[in-house]
Amino acid sequence: MKCSNQNTDGIKGTSTKERIFMVAVDLFSKKGYSGVSVRDITREVGINEGSLYNHFKNKEALLGAIFEYFKSEMGGTIFSEEDVDEVIDRVGPLAFLEQSLDLFVQRFGSPVMNKIGRILTIEQFSDENIRQLFEQQIFEVPRLIYT
Repeated sequence: MKCSNQNTDGIKGTSTKERIFMVAVDLFSKKGYSGVSVRDITREVGINEGSLYNHFKNKEALLGAIFEYFKSEMGGTIFSEEDVDEVIDRVGPLAFLEQSLDLFVQRFGSPVMNKIGRILTIEQFSDENIRQLFEQQIFEVPRLIYT
């Protein structure tokens, strides 16, 4: 899903699905997943509940789409093994680590990713799958690459 890093309310050309996504990210990051109802999301977007179900099967599927977006964005910060070797040979290990950190901060520092990170942080304590996603994307995958 293409999502801008801006508030999408009222922007002409922004799809309903993107507006639902962005409102859900905002509300989940403020109140937690269980603190937000489908009604809260649809009221904020300005649509009826049935319209949400045209785009997402249910609230859980919406949360899944948010985490898929997060994984997709974070995946863009990971170098392949071949890339790692090439970059280290070309610029050295210190420059490689600096470039990697810059890329990570650039991706994770966007408002949307920052909010999704907050959702992950909140929800990791109530859902084992979310905890595993959090640990994998934030700690394990980068550790494996840099090792």
